[in-house]
Amino acid sequence: EESAGGGSRTFRAQIGGESVRGAAFIERPATDEPAAAAEVHLFVGGEQLRVSVSDVATQAAARAAEAAASEAGAVQRPIVAPMPGKLVQLLVAPGQRVAPGEAVAVLEAMKMEHTLVAAAEATVDVLHAAAGDVVAQKALLVTFATEEAA
Repeated sequence: EESAGGGSRTFRAQIGGESVRGAAFIERPATDEPAAAAEVHLFVGGEQLRVSVSDVATQAAARAAEAAASEAGAVQRPIVAPMPGKLVQLLVAPGQRVAPGEAVAVLEAMKMEHTLVAAAEATVDVLHAAAGDVVAQKALLVTFATEEAA
């Protein structure tokens, strides 16, 4: 049920076989950044929980923005793990040149393999993880040399 303000809602859920009622407030990001997540504040039984939510469309918009920036001559940013998981493969080596869209690493998370790709032409500088490593979300995996150093 949505309130007149549009951001606050009530909900009912089954948790551990128990029926729970509460309220939720959705705080939309105050930025134009396509990858910005919404914050959801849940209020149940006098307790509050805050959760960041990024939907598939938001994530796709972020990837599209990176691709557009790449075509405009953007610099390749470091590759980080988008979620916790196991690094299955590193497909590059230091000194290797990569092209936009080229696979850099494969991460296994949530029983699926996710291929991480370069957004721009760049030269691999440092590998910060190895195949088989279990990595946290936002863990640094690969950095790239600056054009002056390449």
